[in-house]
Amino acid sequence: FIENNIFTNNVNVKPLSISVVYTKVFARNNYFINNIFKGCLINLSNVKYPDILPEHNAIFFSDNVITQNISSSGFLTTIAGAIKLDSNNFNNNTSAYILKNANSPTQQPYLDISNNYWGVNTTDELSEVVYDFFDDANLGITIFDNVLLSPPTQSPVLPPAQVKKT
Repeated sequence: FIENNIFTNNVNVKPLSISVVYTKVFARNNYFINNIFKGCLINLSNVKYPDILPEHNAIFFSDNVITQNISSSGFLTTIAGAIKLDSNNFNNNTSAYILKNANSPTQQPYLDISNNYWGVNTTDELSEVVYDFFDDANLGITIFDNVLLSPPTQSPVLPPAQVKKT
């Protein structure tokens, strides 16, 4: 369990990298704020082999706030394997893409990023900030049914952004 943490003001240090085999990891109710990294800030990798049952191998990334971060690599988060993303707030970050789906094109099930707030207003805008099969045929397919137009109510409150003292 990685819960109720604040990862903030890290420079050239990756705030979170999770790679699992034969275990479940729950990363929830965390804040990732004002981090600067040349690579991907958050890396979630669920290494899956054919003999591993799905219930023995899972990462649940939920109810987290990812805001005011900078990634110069072009990717804020990289996902590989069967990862459950739910009720996260990705808002006000600086990176060409918010998410890279590092799965293979044949990975099943497809990566579902529904029920997360991405700081965009339309499915077309969401498609533009997700780097996947539709940008590179070697990557996995990402699906989403809807775009949340505001942060989920159960996730932590977003901190103020661009506040200036006068």
